[in-house]
Order: sequence, then structure tokens, then C-alpha cells
Amino acid sequence: MLTAQTISEELKLVGQLTIRTVPEIASQVSDILARANLVLSIPADSEVDVSFIQLLASAQKSAEASGKSVTLSHPPAGALHDVLSRGGFLETGLKSLWNEKEGAA
Repeated sequence: MLTAQTISEELKLVGQLTIRTVPEIASQVSDILARANLVLSIPADSEVDVSFIQLLASAQKSAEASGKSVTLSHPPAGALHDVLSRGGFLETGLKSLWNEKEGAA
């Protein structure tokens, strides 16, 4: 029997991932994490600000607390990479979002 921990669901995010859209994205993230692991697909041309990074960190902690995971479908690129770099997040716990498949924690 499959459990929620073994099922992953992909959420494709495009366009603005900013303070204006984070509440809607947070709702989608929460809905998915209630039933499955979350895989986020974020194109390099997306607009990203630090409020989205805060959402990523929060989602990761919530997922871990319930035995689930949040990962990125591919390493961060474009604006996402830029915001993570400027904020000093590339070498923090958020790194596990895109390195989990490679065995990094």
C-alpha cells in the first residue's frame, strides 16, 4: 500500500513568485503537502523575491515535521538562483531542496 510519504506531486510555478502571489502559492503548497511530497518546478525566467524564499523555507520545515519532503525538479537558475545567492541561502538548509536526489542533506 502506498503512503503519502511515497507519493510525490509536482507543482509547476511560472511568472511572478513574489509577495503578491505567495499567499496563493502557499495555499497550493499546503494542499499538496497534506497528501504528498512536493516537487516544485520553477523556470529560470520566473520573477522571484525573498518572500518566495521564505515560503520555500517554511514549506520545507512543515514537510519535514510531517515526514514529507519538498524538492525542486532541477537546481535553481535565473532569478531564483540570484535571490538565493544574494540572501546567502545557497549553502544553507535550503540546499537540500535541490540536492536531496544526490544524497546531500
